[in-house]
Amino acid sequence: MHNQYNLSEIHSPRLFATHIPYQSLLDSIKTSECRIIYICRNPFDTFVSLRHFFLQLNKEMMEKLLRSYCMGVSPFGPHKDHLLGLWKESKKNR
Repeated sequence: MHNQYNLSEIHSPRLFATHIPYQSLLDSIKTSECRIIYICRNPFDTFVSLRHFFLQLNKEMMEKLLRSYCMGVSPFGPHKDHLLGLWKESKKNR
């Protein structure tokens, strides 16, 4: 079994997944020659996923969460900023 923290032990090609917005990635990733593949999600689908994550919350808290999400408040910032960050970067690197 390989050490999960030693990347040299993972055979190429390596594939990693994250929910981190482009703006929050380390500069070492942004300036590397690695390929970044971004899968855009429908905002409603994103909210439903977030809802499942917070299912333990009561109805009143869910309504507050939905209102906040619609106003652009979410754990990773506004959904549109998340999408635009990667879209803008992809336009630079064509």
